[in-house]
Amino acid sequence: MGFYCIIIIVMQRVAEKENMFFSWIKWHYTVQMREVYLKWKNVLLFTVNYFSVGLLLRTYFSPWRKYKWSYGKGFSFQRYFEVAISNLFSRVVGAIVRTFVIVVGMFSVLFVLLLGIPVILFWVLVPLLIFIFLLLCLTLI
Repeated sequence: MGFYCIIIIVMQRVAEKENMFFSWIKWHYTVQMREVYLKWKNVLLFTVNYFSVGLLLRTYFSPWRKYKWSYGKGFSFQRYFEVAISNLFSRVVGAIVRTFVIVVGMFSVLFVLLLGIPVILFWVLVPLLIFIFLLLCLTLI
């Protein structure tokens, strides 16, 4: 019984200090607004790191999966030509695959970037939408 009295006294003191509605508004637009922004930024950074566009651009003409053929000992024009064509083909395949991944990564980053704007806008408008909904409910009663 005494524990509940302490809880009621604490709740009364908190309620005296600040109105619950204004406390929620302050929390919604300060603490949680920052959290929504940080989550959006975190997802954006994850997308950039997941596709590692910077690394793919730096290694754009590297051989695909590091497949390289060696020339071997001695000189044979035929062997030299085969290895050169094979290494060139490996680099072209690497560039094609990296191009595809870079394009998909850029579209993904753009998608996350554009998706965050309506989410933040919705978060800003939620209190207003709740207020309008409550007014409509009260007019129906």
